Amino acid sequence: MTGGPGRALFAWRAEPAPAGTAVLATIGVLGLGAAVLASFELTNHPVPFALDFRETPFYGPNEASTHLSTIKYFFDARGQSLAHLAMTVAVALLTFLGMRGGVRRDLGGGFAPGLVALATLAAWLLLPGLKGIAYAGAILLLVGLLVAGRLLKMRALNVLSAAALLASLAVVTLPGFLHAPDYTRVPWWEVGYSQAHYAVVVAPADLLGAGRALLGEVRPDYGLALPVLVGGFERRFGPLTLGGEVRLLLALQALYLALAAWLFARQARGRFAFALLAFLTVAPWFHFDHKGLRLPNQTPWRTIGMALALAILAVLVGCSRRRATFVLGLTSGGALLVNFESGVAVTFGLLGPAASGHDRLESVAQFGLGLLASTAAVALLVPLALGQSLDLLRLPQLVANAAFTASAGFSGWPLTADPWPLVMFGHAACVLLLAGFRGATPASPRAAFRAATAALLVVWFAYYANRPHPWNLSSYYLPYGVLLIDLLRWVELRVRRRRASLALVAALALLAFVILPNLVFQAGKGARQVSAALGPALRGATPTGGRRLSGVWLADPGASELEERARFIREKAAAAGPPIYLTSDSYLVPKLSGVFSALPVVDFCWQATTRRLYEGLLDAVARSDRRAVYLDAPGTLTYAASPCAVFYDTVRADLGARFERTGVESGWEVWRRRAE
Repeated sequence: MTGGPGRALFAWRAEPAPAGTAVLATIGVLGLGAAVLASFELTNHPVPFALDFRETPFYGPNEASTHLSTIKYFFDARGQSLAHLAMTVAVALLTFLGMRGGVRRDLGGGFAPGLVALATLAAWLLLPGLKGIAYAGAILLLVGLLVAGRLLKMRALNVLSAAALLASLAVVTLPGFLHAPDYTRVPWWEVGYSQAHYAVVVAPADLLGAGRALLGEVRPDYGLALPVLVGGFERRFGPLTLGGEVRLLLALQALYLALAAWLFARQARGRFAFALLAFLTVAPWFHFDHKGLRLPNQTPWRTIGMALALAILAVLVGCSRRRATFVLGLTSGGALLVNFESGVAVTFGLLGPAASGHDRLESVAQFGLGLLASTAAVALLVPLALGQSLDLLRLPQLVANAAFTASAGFSGWPLTADPWPLVMFGHAACVLLLAGFRGATPASPRAAFRAATAALLVVWFAYYANRPHPWNLSSYYLPYGVLLIDLLRWVELRVRRRRASLALVAALALLAFVILPNLVFQAGKGARQVSAALGPALRGATPTGGRRLSGVWLADPGASELEERARFIREKAAAAGPPIYLTSDSYLVPKLSGVFSALPVVDFCWQATTRRLYEGLLDAVARSDRRAVYLDAPGTLTYAASPCAVFYDTVRADLGARFERTGVESGWEVWRRRAE
């Protein structure tokens, strides 16, 4: 390819053999996943469905409560999970064989990247995609990055990009600490929906702070470490308001984004423009006014361990192998205790760097010691924080939620036609396979870091395989940003050196038609959300038509009803101890009254997920010494807006054998125990 007489515009050179083999292996892995998924769908024909709780209260071998299907439809995603498992095992096996020299490294170089480029173009033409403006912006961005070339390392441009990175970090985090969260424009059904998520994710910390027994009366399904730390704080300094807990989540998000910015800047190696681009894929999901703050399972409460683990791995570059391996084991154990699901991905990601080299057995032993040390550390932390001992034999309970969700066959979502998640998974798999095909020992510490990040991503895709929704990709953008920066650096280097290949064509196609359009779309959406919320946050504007309760602004009439109902519960508790109350205001009533319901759950509707749990909770009500049960009264906004209305109607019918309705008091429907 020439650029005029005597001047070559590009020299066509094939990539080294392992690269083509890795691409071909990645295509094979994706094909295996497609075959497994197709086999499952042909034999099981999964479709979304909902069941009436009044007619079919429980469904399937796990006897799942069907009222949940009217909140979020049921779908059997086990085929998707099996497909992911098959692909993950295939990637691991091929990587291991490649490290042992058991894979030919001269396959696919001549055509595999070309297949990727053609598949990318076909997906862009045939599948539903983003708006045209996103593709136009992506192409302009890509051309600008490639034309800039050497300018990307200029001091002035780097200073400007670094300043933009820091400014972006400040703008998306700090304003949230300047004002109370404003929920006055949130529909009341969504306020209840948000409370249910807080009841499941954050309430274990409140219950521990109130003195309930860890893993006896309280099972923190979303991780052990944070509930213990927050519960210990509340035990000493008093319970947090809902607004205080939102600020806690904001602090976790700020830490998560700060770690992302640091990791990206480090990985960019003097090209801060690339770090800024990667940051703009993460920030739109974790800014100070994002809807995720009302659904804490979508915040770093679940995934902060991943960010911390990658940062620790980056810091350990250059440390002695023995010390580094022990610390990696300690980090993996900590991540498992922060959240078991994401901790598994961290463990597989860190196990690779820990076990590479010639002294694998010793390294694995050091890694295992680190895991044990993390367990010992939390066993010491629990008595200090909560004044109670940790029953280590009950720790497997932390796995129960993840195992139930993956195996029950009802809680998933169907796959979409979006190629973006497939590209992310394929990119990570290809990086990991290429690292394996290049030999047993990574070429450099940065190569080891990249491979560990790729392994983490491949394993963590188990979560998305079960629930494939764009929002559920939010936790993938930080680790993927590391791979994106390396891809941009590689493309920029090839273009600057005028070296063309099918691999370069494939990379440019993926960037132009999949990766950068999604980046542009997300960054634009996030920018609009932040700009709309920034002014009111900086002005500290007081919302109209609402009142501030438990540190958040809520709209009337729901707020006034809530305040009256909480006052009633507080008075009942003062007279005769905590009462039993069942409500869709499951988090704000205990926050405002200072009294949790005298049951082992906070939200009956969302935590009675099976027949065993439902009947067990009804039995707990029947066996209690409380003379009355209180439910949301008809006529209240909570009753009218609750997505759990059908569920609580069935609860009323089941209570009728031992209790009878006697009237309404302060927004509560009163059911008193029948005389025996």
